[in-house]
Amino acid sequence: MWVEPLTAAPVEKRDRRLRKFAKRCAQELAHSPVPMWRSRYPRNGADSYRDAFWVVSVDVDAADRCFWQLEHRKNRWVKRKEPEFGGAIRGDALILTRLGGLFSTAVEMWFPPSGDHAEGNLDSLFHSPSDEHLEHSPWAGLNIGRWRLRPDSKVYGVVAATSCSEYKSHYPPGAFSMDDPGKGSSIALSKFMKSHRTQWPRYFGEFYGRY
Repeated sequence: MWVEPLTAAPVEKRDRRLRKFAKRCAQELAHSPVPMWRSRYPRNGADSYRDAFWVVSVDVDAADRCFWQLEHRKNRWVKRKEPEFGGAIRGDALILTRLGGLFSTAVEMWFPPSGDHAEGNLDSLFHSPSDEHLEHSPWAGLNIGRWRLRPDSKVYGVVAATSCSEYKSHYPPGAFSMDDPGKGSSIALSKFMKSHRTQWPRYFGEFYGRY
C-alpha cells in the first residue's frame, strides 16, 4: 500500500513556489483523464502502489536490453518456445502524488517481452521517495545518453540472446548547475502538464543509436 512520504517544511521561497505549483498540477490532473502510473504486474507489500502517482520524468542512468533465445529453467538453459525481449532500466524518477507531493525516487523497471518501454508495459518498483533532491537534478530533459550495441550473449558457447544493447546516461556541461536550484524539476513538471506523458531521455527510444 502506497503511503504518502513525509515532507520537510519548505524554507526557501523557490521551494514554496515549487510545492504550490505541484499541488495545483495534482488538482488539475485529478479532474482530467490522465492515468496514473501502473506497473505491468500488481505488487503487494513494500514498494507497492496502485493509482498513487503520476510519473513525470524517468532519468535513466543505465539500461540493458536483449532478445532472448534461451531461458534458465530448473538449473539448466533451454530453448524458448517463443524468443522474447528482456532487460532492466535503472535510474531516478520524478513523481507527483495525488495529494500534490513532488518527490524524487530511485526506480527499477523491466522490459516486457515486446521490448517496448511504453507506459503500462513496464514492471516497475520505486524506492526511497524524497523531496530533498528536487533542486539537484535536470531530469530526463537534459539526459542525452545513447544505446550502444553489444556482442550476442552466449552460454557455454551457445548463443542465448541476440540484438543486445546497453544504455548509459550522459549530460552536457552545466546540466547540474546550481545557479537556479529546482529549475529542472519545475521544467519537467511543466512539460508533463502540457504533454500528459512521462518524459524519458531524449534518445532512449532509439535502441540502436551510437554515441
